[in-house]
Amino acid sequence: MENGQFAGLSAAWQAFERSRNRESHEAVRLRLRLSLLPYDVTEFPELEGAEFGMQDLKGTLIRPEERDDGRSMFEVGVVARRNRTNGTVSILGPYAHGPAGDEFLYLNWRVPGRSTQWIWRRKFRLTSLDWGEIVTADANGEVFSFDGTGRTGHNTARINWQREPR
Repeated sequence: MENGQFAGLSAAWQAFERSRNRESHEAVRLRLRLSLLPYDVTEFPELEGAEFGMQDLKGTLIRPEERDDGRSMFEVGVVARRNRTNGTVSILGPYAHGPAGDEFLYLNWRVPGRSTQWIWRRKFRLTSLDWGEIVTADANGEVFSFDGTGRTGHNTARINWQREPR
């Protein structure tokens, strides 16, 4: 995390401020908390010794906060922006992958020291987040959380992100 902030949030806001079309968009901070019990290496031996983390747009992995209960937790920040003309919502920031309107977070396992040799990936789509809920959560200083335990690879099922206190 960045000085007690959600990783990537300040970079995401700076990217929005530098964007050419920022005047045509409303924008708010979007704080995300993803927790999970990682795969068991006895069940998935190919993951033994793999580097694990959340991938940014440059391929860098941030390590999770390891909890006493064995869970891994990530807290990242992005910017949600809404087009003032057509109402479309897009997400930007170093942890927002995918095309506009279909962004997701990526959790990855890779071969140690090999920045592009991925063993396993899991996508966590952000498309189910509602603009009104995002605005309210930002105003209240809340986060959207999701327990990703057991979610498989490129699962496209809707994610029910839950608002909760920071």
